[in-house]
Amino acid sequence: MSRVDMARLDDLKELLTQVRSWEGVEDRGGGTFYLRRKPYLHFHVGRDGRRADVRRVEGWVEFDLPEPLPAGVRREFVELLREEYEDR
Repeated sequence: MSRVDMARLDDLKELLTQVRSWEGVEDRGGGTFYLRRKPYLHFHVGRDGRRADVRRVEGWVEFDLPEPLPAGVRREFVELLREEYEDR
């Protein structure tokens, strides 16, 4: 799986704008985000779809992101991001 073409994240613009607004989150470009100077979130795309990798305390967690992103999956993804954000 390779890094994602930014056009494949168009349906996540609002969500990513929200994440960028969180204190300590830095958008390094190309769909790569750091939290307090440590890797936090990035995206991959492959033949079988796209996914996000979210850095948890115990290691990276893969999260499948269907296109377009259904509302329920969007909520789960935001919950995962918030949990990790609050844990750090």
